[in-house]
Amino acid sequence: MGATLACYGMEKLDSTDEVYTWEGGLPQNPRPPFNYLLTFNFEGLINEYSGKAVFLRGGEIVEVPCIEELEVIEFPTLGKLEAFTTSGGTSTCPWTFKGKLKAFQNKTLRYPGSYAQLRTMRDLGLFSEREIKVGGVKVAPRRVLQALYEPHVKLQGEKDVVTLRAKCVGKKDDRPAEVILEMLDYYDDETQFSAMECTTGWSASIVAIMMAQGETPRGAKPLETAVPGHLFVKELEQRGIKLTKNASWPGS
Repeated sequence: MGATLACYGMEKLDSTDEVYTWEGGLPQNPRPPFNYLLTFNFEGLINEYSGKAVFLRGGEIVEVPCIEELEVIEFPTLGKLEAFTTSGGTSTCPWTFKGKLKAFQNKTLRYPGSYAQLRTMRDLGLFSEREIKVGGVKVAPRRVLQALYEPHVKLQGEKDVVTLRAKCVGKKDDRPAEVILEMLDYYDDETQFSAMECTTGWSASIVAIMMAQGETPRGAKPLETAVPGHLFVKELEQRGIKLTKNASWPGS
């Protein structure tokens, strides 16, 4: 969704130089000490915290370590959130837009305090799957982390919220311009779908329907070149996921 909404923002500009996205799944009612709610697979979560993030910077593809480059961003409803690098968020976009954009990057959003906690886990090697010997027993640190951490963040009955912001910077009518899109989706009490299920599931279903109806090109194509942003947003809003759209350019 982040990449597709970024492309929708790019459609609003005559030309785009830089794209930045921030996104995160969070608990509606954060519980200390971790203030996080796991709404998908543990392995998927830790994989996001491991390895390298791939960005486009200065027109070149670069790799950035995960859980770095902290920034604090204010969101109208959720307040101040921490944003930092994680892997996988840009998908194929850096390669697709190389030679077309100067920058394309993504950061994950968490409640304040998460950055320091996750850096501590990372620096201790707790994300590693490489076995170490402890008391004569071989154990993978990641398995220890899962056993200790997962019960604190995989909480039955808790409701989540997913937020996303995409910022596209470029030109409109030959003058500097930018488009900012924001999405906020909450746990659905009627269907009992989590916000994470809705924002990921509806996105996949919309694209599948587009493919069946011939609205995307046939064959293996990157999502960001195959899915029309304006059609995606129209379908998203019909499913109850609304966007806030802010544009800054001459006459806007």
